[in-house]
Amino acid sequence: MSVEEQAGRFPLANATTSVAAAATFRDPDAARRRTLIAFGYYFVLVAMMLHGMDSILPDRITVIFFGRVYSTGNIHNQAVGACLFAFIIVPAAIMGEMLIVGWVNSSLRHLLFVRTPSSRSDLIVFLLWQCHVMAAVQVLLTFGIALLSGLWVHDWLLAQTGFDLGLSAMPAPTAFAGYVLLFTFFDYWTHRLDHTRYFWPSHRYHHSAEDFYVITSNRGTPGVITARLASTIPLGILGMPPETAFWIYILVGTHHLVIHSRIDSDFGWAGRYLLQSPVHHRLHHIRDRSLPTAHFSLMPVWDHLFGTWRGGGSQRIVIGVDVPYRHGFWVLPDLWRDYREFITGFIPAGFFRRR
Repeated sequence: MSVEEQAGRFPLANATTSVAAAATFRDPDAARRRTLIAFGYYFVLVAMMLHGMDSILPDRITVIFFGRVYSTGNIHNQAVGACLFAFIIVPAAIMGEMLIVGWVNSSLRHLLFVRTPSSRSDLIVFLLWQCHVMAAVQVLLTFGIALLSGLWVHDWLLAQTGFDLGLSAMPAPTAFAGYVLLFTFFDYWTHRLDHTRYFWPSHRYHHSAEDFYVITSNRGTPGVITARLASTIPLGILGMPPETAFWIYILVGTHHLVIHSRIDSDFGWAGRYLLQSPVHHRLHHIRDRSLPTAHFSLMPVWDHLFGTWRGGGSQRIVIGVDVPYRHGFWVLPDLWRDYREFITGFIPAGFFRRR
């Protein structure tokens, strides 16, 4: 798509941005070099920050509250994991997308200069998740389910029966690949559950995005519980170690950033069977619901096996939902409306009148 077509499609871009975009478009190699240099300095500074943080932070924090002792461990992995994702992986995904699609079509340019109400919502929700505000709210809205873990069930069964449901007997690389395969299997059925009548309101906010940006991957309501019930808990019961969970979180989080990018590629053979591509995920978000929803799995082999593979797709597909959303920086009304519909969807009609 040309610079002129982009300007016609996004009338909010100002003249200065258009001139800069045109210059970048005329000399893409120079722009890529400047991008690589800038991000190179950035990544060096962040790596130094992470190294310093790892040496300063304690690995366990203990507090006394009303005479009771509360302790939490694994602080290093949690802190480094959060910072690694927010300050390394997300910027790397933004940079990689920019190098592939160019500045004019990049998520960064559209978030900074071609602002829309939907992109503002993406930005605010992304920041709320990265600051762990959404995570705290999630514990409240899911009535504590977000804190549940299947590891205690695994440990209890091991203690009672001596039988380990995990993959610990396998070599480490094989066990890791096995847990990735199990995760994508459970995630596939979790995603299909999200699209059923009762759970759709809790997932609809993610589909309400009107365009793709790298950070659209974080667009979601804190009231959703399906991922915890259908993937995290079963994998804990199957003995997935915290270290494995950490790296799967990093890999899956990175993949989510990529498939919500503006890269117009189907990844060829790999996109058909191994890794969902951006255009296939865009087809999953299509606004036209005249055809059944397809492409649920991060690993498309499950779509092929269970009949939800369609193929095709492009970045020109119109996405969104028919339900109106106000969008913008003030995201609370949209989030609250969807959560309220999700909860009330389980209450039979006339339940309160009968009582």
